[in-house]
Amino acid sequence: MNYKSPIQKVMVPAMEQAGFSFLAIGYNHFCFANGSETQEIVIDTARYGVRNLRFAYHGTGERRFWFGLEDLDPQFCPAAGMEYRTREELIPYLRQVTEDTVRILLPYLDAMVENYVAYTDVLSREMARDIQERIKRAQAQWGLALEYGPDQLRRLDAAMDALRTAAVRRREDFQRHREEILDLAAFYGELLNDEEETPGLWGWREVEPGHPEYVVGPRRYNPLRRAMLAWNFGPEVAAYSLQGYHLKVECRGS
Repeated sequence: MNYKSPIQKVMVPAMEQAGFSFLAIGYNHFCFANGSETQEIVIDTARYGVRNLRFAYHGTGERRFWFGLEDLDPQFCPAAGMEYRTREELIPYLRQVTEDTVRILLPYLDAMVENYVAYTDVLSREMARDIQERIKRAQAQWGLALEYGPDQLRRLDAAMDALRTAAVRRREDFQRHREEILDLAAFYGELLNDEEETPGLWGWREVEPGHPEYVVGPRRYNPLRRAMLAWNFGPEVAAYSLQGYHLKVECRGS
């Protein structure tokens, strides 16, 4: 299927009006980029299956991140739950993607570029202080149990949802609830310890020289990095929630 022509016909006028230019970056790849070079929407047409187009939304400036259209909660972005099989179904699909991109996702990208909270060594050191006390506080505050499974991951996501307000205040909310979020990240790590049957196995590692990370379990997993993704993008990017991520990993591995 030739995707370039329908993309140009349906998406380009609306995206240009929103300040994005259109580029073909290969036979199977296209891109919309804004003038300030802080946002990109990359379209990959080389996939196979029911829905061959893959839309990825990138923060490309000082704060770099990305998420896929299929990673979003359809209640937040209806196009995330849509499929197409034929060329006739492609056009209404592209119209919905374009509408949702302009109306929902471009403002969301703006908010994320301004409010994204990056993982840092400082945060890792803060979480490492009194790690067992942090775990106990999270358990007491949110009624959590050290029993690995979807229920506890869902409870962790619900706790972070309760601390967040809007995407435009995500950084502000993080600073206001910093200790509580680090407590939740510590509990999340201990929950993974429970899965591995190695409770309390925490330690330091250096992924890069001079950059220590506090990690957990035999796999040396950094729970704070994943918790920060869940904080920044939940609940809008469902696949980045703690529950959504682990379900995705488990399904891929099965």
